[in-house]
Amino acid sequence: MSAPHSSSDNHELTRVWDEANVWVLRVHSGLLSAEEHREFEAWRARSPLHRLQFQDAERFWHTLDGLTGQVTREKHESPHGHFIPRRAHPLTSVLRSHWSAIAATFVVVLTATLLWSTLTVWLSDYKTAPGEQKSVSLADGSTVFLNTQSAFSVNLSEQRRSLALTRGEALFEVAHDIERPFEVTVGGWIVRAVGTTFNIDRHADNITVTVVEGAVRLLHDNDVWDIPVGYRIAYDEHHIIGELEPVDILKTIAWRKGEFSFTDMPLSRIVEELNRYRSGKIVIATASLGDLRLSGSLSLEDPIQALKMLQNVFPFQVTQFTSFLTIVS
Repeated sequence: MSAPHSSSDNHELTRVWDEANVWVLRVHSGLLSAEEHREFEAWRARSPLHRLQFQDAERFWHTLDGLTGQVTREKHESPHGHFIPRRAHPLTSVLRSHWSAIAATFVVVLTATLLWSTLTVWLSDYKTAPGEQKSVSLADGSTVFLNTQSAFSVNLSEQRRSLALTRGEALFEVAHDIERPFEVTVGGWIVRAVGTTFNIDRHADNITVTVVEGAVRLLHDNDVWDIPVGYRIAYDEHHIIGELEPVDILKTIAWRKGEFSFTDMPLSRIVEELNRYRSGKIVIATASLGDLRLSGSLSLEDPIQALKMLQNVFPFQVTQFTSFLTIVS
């Protein structure tokens, strides 16, 4: 007799089944990007349960598609062995309409879900809203500090500690475990550590890894980069951007104290950063104004008020039209 499933086991099965169904629909939609395909492969490789549930989900949707085909293409075999279309029964039209309504409803629901973020973010174990920060304690003793509009998933086993940063920025304080390296997958690359502290900022198409304590190793295909404490390295989906460079660690992790520190940074980049911490949008009126370079520190508690303080020193004006739109001119 097999052992009974606990409520946590049932919850895990339900969660993975839901994820598998969404992945089936995304994979077969033809809309999957190269990065999303790698994230799908990483998800499927996490455990045998993921692979089995994905196969079951594929069979389920193929069966459903077959049933729909039978309803819409009712056929019978002639004495000569050929399939001849049969005149549609009144019930056929009803069922066809029924399935069409289900499909249309599903598309609407899926589209609405994707409005908040990408599918991989929606599937993540932990997420933060604009302006929100979160501390997550993992079962191995490690801690992940999640910045605004960020998301990550985690898979801990006896053999490995595997995480995936699907959006935004996070600071990882890793518990030492020489037998289980701590790996974070970001943009198809792997950041590996045994026991250390590092920050990963996934900003637009670029990812920056900064080592706060210890050292980490960056892996991509057959290439390896070692990053010592006090240094950072940036990369995109395909290659390293620039060289390994020293960095001001306190400025890098200033967001943990609710601050944003910058040195000789374009106003456009500053506004881009502040927009991560609020639901509304700050817009710069002219491109030339966006090139204005500034140095200083701003509070992230109220980005608009912090930006207004800068207009007393620099040649621009901040006008807030609504809670959703602010213009810098």
